[in-house]
Amino acid sequence: MLCRKHVRVLILAPLRELAIQVEACIALYAKYANLTSIAVYGGVDTNLQK
Repeated sequence: MLCRKHVRVLILAPLRELAIQVEACIALYAKYANLTSIAVYGGVDTNLQK
């Protein structure tokens, strides 16, 4: 069976630093719930965001 990933939650943060902090906290909880998370923000090369 093909497994598709769906967006369950979108969290918007006004600052890049806050987005990074929020994603770090979510990543801690997500590993227990079989979820993934990513922070996407502007003003920085996309290779640095990986």
